[in-house]
Amino acid sequence: MSELSSHQLAALEDYIFGPNHVPAWEPKIGAWNPTIPTIFPTAKNPQRSVYARLPLMRQALMQFDVDPQVVSISAFPLSTEYWSTTSEGEPVKRTHVADVAILLRDTRVICIDYVPVGIQKDTPWHEAKTAQLEAHYEEEFGWPYVVHDERRVLAQPMAANASLLWRYMPCAADHAALPAVRRAVMGLVLPTTIAAITEGLASGHPEVTKLGMEASAFVFTAVMQLIIAGRLVVDLSLPITTASTVMKGASE
Repeated sequence: MSELSSHQLAALEDYIFGPNHVPAWEPKIGAWNPTIPTIFPTAKNPQRSVYARLPLMRQALMQFDVDPQVVSISAFPLSTEYWSTTSEGEPVKRTHVADVAILLRDTRVICIDYVPVGIQKDTPWHEAKTAQLEAHYEEEFGWPYVVHDERRVLAQPMAANASLLWRYMPCAADHAALPAVRRAVMGLVLPTTIAAITEGLASGHPEVTKLGMEASAFVFTAVMQLIIAGRLVVDLSLPITTASTVMKGASE
């Protein structure tokens, strides 16, 4: 249960995921960094990009970017003070900035830090700090706080599927024919395999066949984009291939 009122919490969430948000941490450009910060482009942030503190975080952002249940991404959402203890056991207030907050379709907010396994093993107080932050975020905001590492972010086939889908993210440079191809896909009787969709449309749908030799590539791109949007569903516990079966999402 959050210590903030519902109005205060709503205003905070509007700020964190809104166009006026200022990240609570940014890399110092030109200065040495212990990690390798990068800029990650995403349409799920009003500013169209966020900082990723390290490569592991960038891979996770890619997964959020193609997950239709994630509607907004905020990197380094806010700075918050929490109670901890010194090595002598004395209470002390510390400051924390989570790596990312995500807003889900069901309106839940989750705050996440990315801590590689090697750093966890070299940090004796890691588990205690995690427990303190879990309690703080729940009590202060009513949000879950979690720590992810390579075992979660790089798990297969999830990571490979996310990388594949992200290559087909809709963008302004998309060919003008793609909306018609997506409509053609959604007009089919599903479930069926991606291969069957491709073969059927590339050889028998007038809007697709006129694309010539590139018709199959257009259909595959359309299917990937529809999965990203949640309009098609595929079993992500298996690698996505042309043999994968897709079905219409719950919103269709």
